[in-house]
Amino acid sequence: MSNKAASQFSTPMLYGAGLVALALVMLAGLRFAGGDEPAPIEEPATIAETQPELPRPALDPSVVEKATAALVAEPKVVDLVYDPALEVQWNIAVQDDGTRRDGLADYFCMVLGEHGAVVKGTAVRIVDAARRAELKDAYREYALATVDCTTHSPL
Repeated sequence: MSNKAASQFSTPMLYGAGLVALALVMLAGLRFAGGDEPAPIEEPATIAETQPELPRPALDPSVVEKATAALVAEPKVVDLVYDPALEVQWNIAVQDDGTRRDGLADYFCMVLGEHGAVVKGTAVRIVDAARRAELKDAYREYALATVDCTTHSPL
């Protein structure tokens, strides 16, 4: 191969290699131009995050009366307290037989739903009837189960 042929062959290769090297240097410079850490990308707020928390809708007294009557008619219910101002509005006392009560709380949510007494934020707490007499209104202290009636998930 002659010198002329060798120089023609190597010039485009060198030129191409030089462009690749220049591109890498430019990319590296762009990466570190703003500092060592890239700027955080802020995600847009969801609709739920931008809307104010609305108060729980009030239940009609006749709905509360019918739902209360239906719950009191249940054989396992010893007593119940409904207070719309509480975080958990329905506190239902039953005898503690040592079993899990999540299913019973969910069942009571279904009874409330049948009577139109479930709105966003409605919750049922199953409490130990025997301990309720000792602790009065400290419902959390003797809770056996608590369920959110709108999501059917334990609280």
